[in-house]
Formats: sequence, C-alpha cells, structure tokens
Amino acid sequence: LILNNELPEAQASLGLCILGGGLNADAARQFQKAIDLDPEYSNGYLLRANLLRDQGYLSEATRVYSQALALDPRNPAILENQALLLALQGQFESAIGQLYELGRRNPGRLAESLAG
Repeated sequence: LILNNELPEAQASLGLCILGGGLNADAARQFQKAIDLDPEYSNGYLLRANLLRDQGYLSEATRVYSQALALDPRNPAILENQALLLALQGQFESAIGQLYELGRRNPGRLAESLAG
C-alpha cells in the first residue's frame, strides 16, 4: 500500500486484515475500493460476497457471487463459496451439483475442501 495504493489486491488484503479485527463495515469499504480500482478483479467480489453471506445478507451475496463468477467462471474458490451460500439458502441439490461439477474439474481441490 505504501508503494502503490492503487492496487486492488493490496486494498483487498487490507480489507482482510481489517475484517480480522472485526470491523466489518470498514472491511466492506476496502473490498469495494478494490472493486472500484479494477471492476474485473473477481477476488474483490468474492471477498465482498463472503462478508455479505457471513452477515446474513444472502440475496445480496447471491448477486455479488454472480458478478464474481461472470468474471471468472472457473475459479474454484468462488464456486465453493457460492455452493455454501446455496446450502445456507436450502438449495441443497444446486449446492451438491455445483460441488460435483467442481470435483469433476479438479478432484484434488474438492478433496481438500471436504477434509478442511
């Protein structure tokens, strides 16, 4: 951040540090700043969606996960987190289908997710 505060990755990382301190609103602003700096930075959307999901804003999280997937449809982290959201919404068949597809594409990744 000192060298270049215009990097979306740096802003998102700062957001994670802030989130670790329990400052959800400030973390959300950092994630949004990362997105504003690069509207195609899918991990910024992922982090923002995760925070929304964890705060219980499931419909807004659904929208933001969709934005992340539109930018990076094969990103396993986005797919895993969206599957969790689907399960939280009671859409178990969709969640299982998404995890099945993820496992088909990358069996090692699914095994890691299930073990962790």
